[in-house]
Order: sequence, then structure tokens, then C-alpha cells
Amino acid sequence: MSSGFKIYVKCIPTLFRYIGEALAFGKFHRETRHQATDNTGQRARSTLDSTITILLVEDDEAGRISIAGLLRRAGYAVHVAPDYRRALALLESKQPIDVMITDIVMPDRVNGLALARMARLRRPGIKLLYITGYDIPGLATETLGPVVRKPFADEEFLNAVRQLLQAPESGR
Repeated sequence: MSSGFKIYVKCIPTLFRYIGEALAFGKFHRETRHQATDNTGQRARSTLDSTITILLVEDDEAGRISIAGLLRRAGYAVHVAPDYRRALALLESKQPIDVMITDIVMPDRVNGLALARMARLRRPGIKLLYITGYDIPGLATETLGPVVRKPFADEEFLNAVRQLLQAPESGR
């Protein structure tokens, strides 16, 4: 039985281009409707963002797509790695990397905590930010940087990245 209604979809290419982010959206972060704006009404963006390169290490493909998209929309250059092997290859390359964001719990024998220590050996000045969906006892004493809990709001995560970039380097 037909109701007489027709549905026209005009945004299929856009939908398919962002499908990965849309699927992962609810699992990894919550959208925030309030964005910082400057006095012209444009979304505020640091002039330094485009010169900052981030290595994102996330074993979950949907999470990688979602978080990398969020960082790119914020103006950062992003390299992605699904595991510690690819992350180490990037860290040993001549690619510029200012920040490494790593999931703590990963399926391989090397977790995010161990990877961060390896990263610091290869690049002593690298800034580190951890992400995790788990409550890990004693985590604060094990990390070499701040921890953001999943799921997180876009602005919460981006603020953590900005604060990390503004913080003085620590030898921790």
C-alpha cells in the first residue's frame, strides 16, 4: 500500500564520505553543539593548529576514523597508526610529530603505556595524551601525560589537546 509520499535524498555523496565517522560517532565521543567562536562568528581556530602534527594510535578502526576526523577538522595534521608497529615506524621516520595520542588498551603485546615510553626514547620532546574507555587502577602514576576517558565530547577532547600543547615540556 502506497502512502503517496516520496523521499528524495540529495546528499548521498556527503553521507558516504563521512559514513565511517558517523558509525563511530556515538561510541567514541559525544557531539557538542557549542563551539568557540571569534568576533566574526567564525569557529575559532588557533593559528598554530595547522603547524602541529599529531600521531594517533588507535586499534579500533571506527575510533581511528572518528578521532582523526575530529582532529583534522580542528586544523591539525594527523598521522594514524592501528598498532604499535606502525606507530614506531612513523616515530622512527623523518615525519614531523609533535604529539602522540594513544589508546592505552590495545590487543598487541605493547600497550599505550609501553608505546609512550618507546616514543619518548625516540623523540624526547614529544607530548603525550592517552585515551581509554577503561577504568584502570593506578593509571595516574603510570602515564607520561594526561588521560581523556572515552566517550568524550568533542570540545573536551580538543581542549585536552590544546592544554597539552600549551603546557611546558615535562621530563616525566
